[in-house]
Amino acid sequence: MFVPLAYDPEIQLPLVVSLHGLSRTHDWLMGYEGLLERADEMNFVVVTPLGYTRQGWYGSWSRGVDGRNLDVEGRKSADVMKSLILSRRLAIDPERMYLWGHSMGGAGTYHLAMEYPDMWAGTAVVAPAVPQVRTPSDLRLIQHIPMLVLQGTEDRLVHSTRVWVDEMRRLNMNVEYDEMNGADHSLFISKNKKNVYRLLGFFDGKTR
Repeated sequence: MFVPLAYDPEIQLPLVVSLHGLSRTHDWLMGYEGLLERADEMNFVVVTPLGYTRQGWYGSWSRGVDGRNLDVEGRKSADVMKSLILSRRLAIDPERMYLWGHSMGGAGTYHLAMEYPDMWAGTAVVAPAVPQVRTPSDLRLIQHIPMLVLQGTEDRLVHSTRVWVDEMRRLNMNVEYDEMNGADHSLFISKNKKNVYRLLGFFDGKTR
């Protein structure tokens, strides 16, 4: 968990829940260039929960990569929800809670936004994997939530992302889609301060 230096327990701050990619550790996203720097400037609290396991998919697959049936175990979103409970020890504004994820975390973002559609003031997916337990038609569950989609053309996931974005547009969602020519799957966000700043800037000021 990251808490801004200017944190004041008398002032409620926005919360950004950030979901990591496949095989990464819970704190991997904390190392994305500019993330903590910008979060500090914008007074965002940031939490980076584990996807139950490093291959757990946040419940967006019926089974994790390790073969465990996460839904049956009842742990599909356990670490995300634990992080929210922990964050309640801080002065968090419930009207300004945001969810985003990269790759596997993008699939988790789709799934958890749909699972808890009244919780989020904004969502974002970056080079999102496809959630096995969801289809584009499920976007109707979150069509009221603003969505940012960042995707590189050199990433094989670009084709599935286009399908999902087409459905967002059909539903008249408040979606911003940036398909970046020549961008890859990972470095265009993890080593690109400009795109990290854009991501956090998308959330700024949005309320439920």
